[in-house]
Amino acid sequence: MSRRLALVVCSTFVCALTPALGCGDDGGGGSADGTVLQDTGGSDATAPTDTGGGGDTTAPTDATVADTASPDGTGPVDTSTPPDTSPPTWSITTSALTPTSACPGAEITLTATLVGDYPDPATVRVELSSPGGSFGSPRDLGTGTITGGSGEVTVTLPGDVTASTGYAVRVGGVGALGDDGEDLVVFAGPEFDLFFPKSYGTVRTTYTVSNDSTGDSWLWDLGPDATPSSSDDAEPTWTYATSGSKDVTLTITTADGCSATQTFPAANTVLGCDSAIGAGASVHREVDGSLDTGAEHWLCAGSSVEDGGGRRLVHVEPGATFDYRGGGTYGVVVRAGGAYRGSERVALVYETGADVRPDATIADAVECDTLTVDLSAAPANGCVTAGAPAVTATLGPVGAGPHCPGGELELAFVASAAPQTANRYLVQLSDDAGDFAGGEIVAQLASAAVSGTIAVDLPDALEADGTYYVRLITTDPVSVSEPVGPLAVPALATADFSRSAGAPFVDEAVTFTDTTTGAHSAVHWDFGADATPATSTAASPSVTWSTPGVKTITFTATDASGCPISRTKSNVTVIGCTAQLPATTTLVTGQDNAFNGAGDTLVCGGADLTVFNAARTYYVMPGGKVRMVTGNLSGATFYVQGGGVFDGPSVNGGGDVVVAGAGALLTYLGGVQVRSCPDGVTFDTSLLSAQCPAYDPTPSVTAGAVTLASSCPGAAVEVPFTAHGAFAGDNRFTLQLSDASGSFASPTTLGDPLSASGTFSATIPQGTPPGTGYRLRVHATRPAVDGEAAGTFEVAARPTAAFTMSAATVLEGTAVTMTNASTGATSYAWTFGGGGEPATYADADPGSVTWAEEGAKSVSLTVGNAGGCFHTVTKQVTVLSCHPKVPGNAQVVTGTGSGGGGGVNVWVCDGGSYSAGGGSYSIFVEPGGTYTRTGGGSYTVYVADGGTYAGTSGGSTVLVRSAASNVSGASSHVVFTCPSVSFDRTNAPSPGCQ
Repeated sequence: MSRRLALVVCSTFVCALTPALGCGDDGGGGSADGTVLQDTGGSDATAPTDTGGGGDTTAPTDATVADTASPDGTGPVDTSTPPDTSPPTWSITTSALTPTSACPGAEITLTATLVGDYPDPATVRVELSSPGGSFGSPRDLGTGTITGGSGEVTVTLPGDVTASTGYAVRVGGVGALGDDGEDLVVFAGPEFDLFFPKSYGTVRTTYTVSNDSTGDSWLWDLGPDATPSSSDDAEPTWTYATSGSKDVTLTITTADGCSATQTFPAANTVLGCDSAIGAGASVHREVDGSLDTGAEHWLCAGSSVEDGGGRRLVHVEPGATFDYRGGGTYGVVVRAGGAYRGSERVALVYETGADVRPDATIADAVECDTLTVDLSAAPANGCVTAGAPAVTATLGPVGAGPHCPGGELELAFVASAAPQTANRYLVQLSDDAGDFAGGEIVAQLASAAVSGTIAVDLPDALEADGTYYVRLITTDPVSVSEPVGPLAVPALATADFSRSAGAPFVDEAVTFTDTTTGAHSAVHWDFGADATPATSTAASPSVTWSTPGVKTITFTATDASGCPISRTKSNVTVIGCTAQLPATTTLVTGQDNAFNGAGDTLVCGGADLTVFNAARTYYVMPGGKVRMVTGNLSGATFYVQGGGVFDGPSVNGGGDVVVAGAGALLTYLGGVQVRSCPDGVTFDTSLLSAQCPAYDPTPSVTAGAVTLASSCPGAAVEVPFTAHGAFAGDNRFTLQLSDASGSFASPTTLGDPLSASGTFSATIPQGTPPGTGYRLRVHATRPAVDGEAAGTFEVAARPTAAFTMSAATVLEGTAVTMTNASTGATSYAWTFGGGGEPATYADADPGSVTWAEEGAKSVSLTVGNAGGCFHTVTKQVTVLSCHPKVPGNAQVVTGTGSGGGGGVNVWVCDGGSYSAGGGSYSIFVEPGGTYTRTGGGSYTVYVADGGTYAGTSGGSTVLVRSAASNVSGASSHVVFTCPSVSFDRTNAPSPGCQ
């Protein structure tokens, strides 16, 4: 243990003014109440300190000290009596700290000895230094009393003290000098950092915790109804047997023995078949509403709320719907007749008869036969009146039926007592299996009457083989009647009809046919007010319309059971060659896209519109273009004037219609109905507030200046061009070259076609005859429009490079004679690649050339003329070797093998035998090896001394053989005989032939 000397160095004035101060290098001294040594600013002890504040009169006070009773010491000073400048009269020595190391929150005991003129008993105060041992800003740990000049003082370390090895603890008193204290080590205590992810759960939920606390051992108290009720795992899992708000307590202990306990109130809220509505619940009665920021919500009958995010508890009354949109932590309690929609990520409790979807995917959901709700603390203006007398409601019989899908049902009801004034009677229909969990509210009546009737509109989708029941729910107070039923739902005929194909013009007849499946009667058709006839009772009526547009047809009949059946279709698009554009029509003047939506669209001249999945009516002006994405439309109508462009899909099944005027450019019409107006399509735009800008739709092509690299054949040429007006979607622009006289009677197409304005880049063909009158033009294919480039240009005569070789396949070192056969040339440049000797030659006839190594060699001749035109021709020479290199990918044959039809290299070893025919092979036959040619193909065969080759007359074979080899059947081969043939194994596979 280190000990530090307490040295008092005080000026006479300071010590006299504040006799309670202990002056030292740490500046220690008493606190504001005068009971403990107070820090006076570190080593600088010149600042006076008020020791009279706080009204503490327990410490002896020198009456000669100036009065500084104001809290900050700035009050008036009585200078009538000179200050006492006498030094402190007693001191305190601290010793025997127990323990010398401790945890935050632990008790420590110090022994103190009093020396000098000390009071008895003496009140002392214990102080803790900073982690560095300085008492510049000490921390007060508490006070104690010492009697008889020595004794012990016990205090408690703060729970938030920082872990460190450099603390000191000392004892001081009023008017006394304290020493530098005893050394203390403070261990690190536990730190709590927990997250409970399931704020809401049910009695089926498995709860867990995310634990990022610091510590080494754990003791959880999870509650008496938890299983398990305690755990020593860092992150335990548990369940609860009962509902309610659950507290969780955790004790953490570190390796140093430091321990701390913390309780987390309401860490989990468990939902069960008994629930309570709190006084702070927000009450909701609105339709299409959302939750506010409150934590608890009460949804009344008739309300419809959707929300997500946050931490909320939602109570759903009968006739109310909650649609959970995801996010946050939610608990949802649903009474019978209430509805829940949305994600399965909720804690859900519902009463039998609630409409819960999806119900099968909510693993922690709890279904209650009866849901008990405590309203004792509920808001006074809530959905249900607390303490209201119970009511029992009864529904009358549903009757014998038939109960027609989509029909009406009138039900009588009787209640045992009058409900509350805010009550609603709700009629709930079960699903087709008689289960009310998947049922729906089909009628409601706001009434506090004891009896009455409720009119019910039955859904259209009732199934004949279903077992449907209905029951009555009261909302205030809540009660659920016994179900009545089942409904007698008959099997109905299936109403349907067909029509004659095609999109009819105005006043063009369409025939409809009743195709209903099943017995029925009393047929009735409704075709609309502008139809002739507007209605009909015939089985197959014929109808015309006086105005264009999409027409809706409704067919009704009476089923054999007496129930009505019907079918409605909007699948007749009546067209006309004159179209009245509605005032809401949208104008397109540039490049645009049309996505989902409705409304008419006018495509002006020069505009380019791409259409995606928008079943609208489009009007295309001359010069306008509409592009239709494949297969994405359904029921769109396109009116295209002459000079307008429709670029449709290759495949489409949407029933789209194109009404085309003469001269309209239509392409890619797969799956589209096309109706023609020979006299043109007319648009009436008088209702539009804005009109299309003036536009000349006449198609034209303008070619720019020709850029020609030279006048020689093969020269690069560029021609820019712009197109104006309407061109069909399959139109292509091509660059055409005239003949030498400038005629395009039989033009030559240069380069690749383009689909839009741009620049052609091409070359003048090598075989173009010389001439001075050549011209270029840009030609459009649909419609056929040309744009000629200004001026003519010359194509000069081209020399023709040509030469012959004395042989195309030779042994290495064998001379090959090159003979020049070029015409029109004045300069010559030969290159002999692959190590030719010579490598180059710059005159007409190079004579003989040799190569020292095997391989494929390139021979090239470029000739030029005085006009600066050039021509090049290239040929190949195959050079063979009497000592060829066996390639690394050769197949090694040591026994008997065969092949054919592919392309491989084969190395036949001594004793090996290989046969093949067809394909392309290189064969290397070692002494003692045999290769047999069995058919066609292209082969190069090398046979070493003592090797054997047996050939055939088919195919193409080059044979390089040793004079000492065994060869037969080679009369049709190209044969080179070497004094000796051996193989270079530098790159040969390993292991290879030995």
